[in-house]
Amino acid sequence: MDSRSAPTVSRARVGKAVVIVGAGILLATAVALHTGVAAFLWAHRWVQSVLLGVPSLALLAAGLRHSSEANRLSAERNRLSSELDEQRNQHLRAIGAGLADPVAEGNYSRLRGRLGQAVAVTEGKNSWGADVRIADVSEARVVTLFRPCTPGAHAWSQQVRCGDLAITEGQGGRLSLDVRSRHGQPANLGEITDWAERNRQGGAPEFPRGPVACRAVYTRQGTSDVRQLVIYAASDGSGLYLLQTDDGAQFQGNGKDVSKRFLGVQVDLLADGFQRTEFGPTGTGGLFVR
Repeated sequence: MDSRSAPTVSRARVGKAVVIVGAGILLATAVALHTGVAAFLWAHRWVQSVLLGVPSLALLAAGLRHSSEANRLSAERNRLSSELDEQRNQHLRAIGAGLADPVAEGNYSRLRGRLGQAVAVTEGKNSWGADVRIADVSEARVVTLFRPCTPGAHAWSQQVRCGDLAITEGQGGRLSLDVRSRHGQPANLGEITDWAERNRQGGAPEFPRGPVACRAVYTRQGTSDVRQLVIYAASDGSGLYLLQTDDGAQFQGNGKDVSKRFLGVQVDLLADGFQRTEFGPTGTGGLFVR
């Protein structure tokens, strides 16, 4: 039964009951006025009271029946509404499953089991370099790729939607990711070497910069490209050094560590076609640069 028709049916039933009761009262009154019953009624007033109360009782009974019927219909309407809501939700879930990107779902499942692993990443004809790792795969089907700090370059992360990746698996099970489109901008994470360090508070204390201990300039033939590496000695006599590159990257440590970082950055520059055109160590002890 359609729950919207319940009020109309109930009103019709109550109206019918009222008509029947009213007709009964009129018939009884007519009989009483035209027979010897009238004298009896006038002699026994309590009978009049009873008769006058009958219509009220009849209407009350009809009202109770109506209330019971209305409650039943209301419960039925609530049950049907609940069933319809559940059917609608099932249809919506089915539609959502049909609209889900099968590529994104497949990539999501594969990447979830590779957290922390290194992957080879390309974007068109360009490579993202070595040691790129799968840092996170969110429920929103977005993977975060992370590359730790390297000599001369800050650590960074970049997000990509799972549906915007083409994944292949090479020998040894290592994954290769081809990025069709990035999600957002890359995040500069400074000089961290592990993804867990990204939320560390504060940073290294400010380096007590002293005199220049070494300076090297690199140029690329046929271009105006110039790169510069500068090593500063600490002014507090601690024996520490600070290496700074043109892009603002900094690395500090003892003479051995800073020298190794300096030589690593220099190798990258030479591999990119630069030549060292100036080199000026100041003779400060503790460095191992040539």
